[in-house]
Amino acid sequence: MTILRRFRWFLAPTVVQAAVSFVMLPIVTRILGPADYGAFALALAIVTLGATVASLGSSYGLAEAFSQREERLRSAIVAGQALVSGVLGALFAAAFWLLYSPAASSFPALAEIGAVAATMAAASVVGTVLWTVATDVVTLEGRARLFAAVIIGQTFVSAAVTLWALFGAEMGRVALFAGHLAGSVVLLGGAMFALQRYWTSDLFGWLRGGGLRGSLGRSMGNVFESFYLVLERNLLATFASVHELGLYAHSQQYRGAAGAAVKAIARSIWPVSLAEAASPVGGFLATRSAWGPTHVSITAAGVGFAAMGPEVIDLLTNGKFTAAWPLAAAGMAYLLVQHSGKPQTAYLLAHGRGTRLALLHVVATLVGMVVALLCIQWLGMWGAFAALLAQQVAFRVLIQRDVRHAVGQPFQDNVVIVGFLLIAALVFVNSALALPLYARVLETVLVVGALAAGTGAAGHVLRRLRRQPSG
Repeated sequence: MTILRRFRWFLAPTVVQAAVSFVMLPIVTRILGPADYGAFALALAIVTLGATVASLGSSYGLAEAFSQREERLRSAIVAGQALVSGVLGALFAAAFWLLYSPAASSFPALAEIGAVAATMAAASVVGTVLWTVATDVVTLEGRARLFAAVIIGQTFVSAAVTLWALFGAEMGRVALFAGHLAGSVVLLGGAMFALQRYWTSDLFGWLRGGGLRGSLGRSMGNVFESFYLVLERNLLATFASVHELGLYAHSQQYRGAAGAAVKAIARSIWPVSLAEAASPVGGFLATRSAWGPTHVSITAAGVGFAAMGPEVIDLLTNGKFTAAWPLAAAGMAYLLVQHSGKPQTAYLLAHGRGTRLALLHVVATLVGMVVALLCIQWLGMWGAFAALLAQQVAFRVLIQRDVRHAVGQPFQDNVVIVGFLLIAALVFVNSALALPLYARVLETVLVVGALAAGTGAAGHVLRRLRRQPSG
């Protein structure tokens, strides 16, 4: 399957998710508000922590396995990873369920979740973690149709159950958890189907070969990042309010929707990036050709949100989440930073340095934790955003320095820097000056037009470079 066809299939569920969210938001927010979404976000942070711990850094480990191992060994690696991850996920779910009531009595923020909702959240961990492993496998194999089918199925099932629980069963905020649990059941079924070809009689060969020990090292960065998420949301709920946490979490939904589209590109190009990283030629021309226009598109989305965010969010949420618009726009700038440094990441993984990458991830996450502890209690939502951004900037700076020192690779993320500064400037101007809508629309048209022209010129240059002989 070509990169373009893979991209289309990976993009399809993103389009469906965006459409369903567009329909669902005005309906659900008629009843639910920021405090309800804040409690949901806090619970999901804990679930994410459990799923991340249980997945044992599968993204790094499986990428290394598919790059370096013989094909006959892949089944044992994938099966062992999935088996151990599933067991760890089940243990975490049980621990979460057993410890919730004692913890909620000591931490008022946790009490906002509720015992029934916490039980549903705990039950969703196993499906989430196994699909995490399966997603890495289908991405590396290029099985984009399977990925699309599972995610689209999850989206519709989750939406249907949420609506039934909210309006039919009148469960209030628990409806969000019911929909999430139903979606995780779909993910579990999809994971079992995706991984069935890898089940072997030697399920424990991966363990005997030291796979668990290596995975523990590779998973450090993701575990720290998930722990950071729990810390961030607890700090916001404690020093600000669950209501403000809900606004912050809502602002991240728009970044998440845009990020899902970006991940479709990432999953399509990732096998090619790994191949370019392993090639002695270098240059990452195919990777640059894909990510350059992507970064411009993210910038354009950020410009649009900076200009028309208040009207869009007000319309979608019955006016309950309008205050989240500046953070929604800033989230696009964050997305630029998050998806920079792709050649450097591919190089580290293709050359068996996943543990090194995880260590850099840990250092960057510790930077974010320090900023969160210092800033959230004073700045609230913006303190949380500053900490999140500090973490991503630190991580990208670290991997850039590490790889440039090793192989002298050129810096390829100039568009990221320009786009970040442009979005930040427009958010500040539109917040401070309160420009009328027509002026903000004109501003968007001019900026996006300039971005499109620049992208076309850059694409022409890259096509000429790719046609040049390598020798």
